[in-house]
Amino acid sequence: MVRGFDAIVLTTYSDTKMSRNAPFVFGIRAAATAIATGNTTILKSSELTPRCCWAIGQAFSDAGLPPGVLNILSSPPLGAPEITNAMIEHPAVKKINFTGSANTGRKIARTCGQNLKPCLMELGGKNSAIILPDADLEEASKACTAGSFLNVCHEIHIVVFFLFLIACLSHLPFITPSFVTY
Repeated sequence: MVRGFDAIVLTTYSDTKMSRNAPFVFGIRAAATAIATGNTTILKSSELTPRCCWAIGQAFSDAGLPPGVLNILSSPPLGAPEITNAMIEHPAVKKINFTGSANTGRKIARTCGQNLKPCLMELGGKNSAIILPDADLEEASKACTAGSFLNVCHEIHIVVFFLFLIACLSHLPFITPSFVTY
């Protein structure tokens, strides 16, 4: 572990999800979040996109990240389950962040549960956006509407849900709510 960092976060991808759904975005997001919160991280690539994770590691290195803070690991498909389980079970690994299929996620969650390790799963679907009550609903609705087509969507604070929904609908070309006033 690198001096000044609290724990190792294992970020792993498998199946075809990472390779078909923006492997650079998912890898950078996961690695940067772990590092920004004071942790070293191991970024284990999908068996189908090892060079993407290598490029992420190179970019972080070129930007001046100290050696050992971000570690890239690739493996052949046949060895991936054993390697992933061994890393989850290692006492230095404190948290797991997994992006992939529900089937593989269940297996990883089972191993995490047996080892009492917290895990964050992105098993498909949409990501959330937090819309605060004082937000510019017009701008927020445009961003979330566009984002829903870019692997991003929303869960909305209950206070602004209906106003947000009306604002979103007003951006669709086939719906113009006549009762919308700003």
